[in-house]
Amino acid sequence: MENDTRIETDRLRLRLWREADVLPYEQACNTPKVMRWLGGVQTRAEVDADVRYFIHSEVQDGLTFWVVERMDDDVFLGFCGLVRISDQDCPIVGEWEIGWRLGQSYWREGYGHEAACAILTLAFDRFWIDTVYSRTAPGNKASRSLMTKLGLERCPKLDYVPAGESAKLLVYSISRRKWGDFLHTGCAMKKPKKFAPHHVTDTLTDGEPITTYEWMTDEEAKGWERQFALEDEYMERMKKRQE
Repeated sequence: MENDTRIETDRLRLRLWREADVLPYEQACNTPKVMRWLGGVQTRAEVDADVRYFIHSEVQDGLTFWVVERMDDDVFLGFCGLVRISDQDCPIVGEWEIGWRLGQSYWREGYGHEAACAILTLAFDRFWIDTVYSRTAPGNKASRSLMTKLGLERCPKLDYVPAGESAKLLVYSISRRKWGDFLHTGCAMKKPKKFAPHHVTDTLTDGEPITTYEWMTDEEAKGWERQFALEDEYMERMKKRQE
């Protein structure tokens, strides 16, 4: 697994952003059809701002909307991931949101579903996030269909009209418990093949519990594995002494 790779699935690699990604991102995702329900085609400055935001989110929270590329040929497809909602007028500000955006050439190939399944697995099975939300425009039938396919449910009481806009956004959500129930229904989920080494840390800051999500290098991960192995060995020796 490359150092900047976060998740690998059967066909996809989700990785960190690079400077060279700006142009393929603009070419794939900044088109009239892709941006139809996302505010319209962006200026180059807005595209640059997107990428800076994605990079900042990774640095700040350990999670972001990661680059999605096809493993067979390294083609840039778009992005998928998790970010904290920062819009102050949103009723779920501060919560985790799953989002995706793929170039039109890569629609109807199951890539969005495959990437989003990997992200939800990471959120619930690895990082123990309680609830993941998603937002979309009422007319965005493709996104709404994918949300339903992933097990997300409508939250009509959380729908809202963003500041400066005239149309409302629909809110969907899924909890960790419901995700587990959903998987047990036998739905065809694309499970990730590999996650990059990571750990979750809970700390108290000014009396408030803060959870941080950190990614490790392969060397750091090996260090943790050696530490765990030594602890297991010690516990085994202590157990034998007590017998």
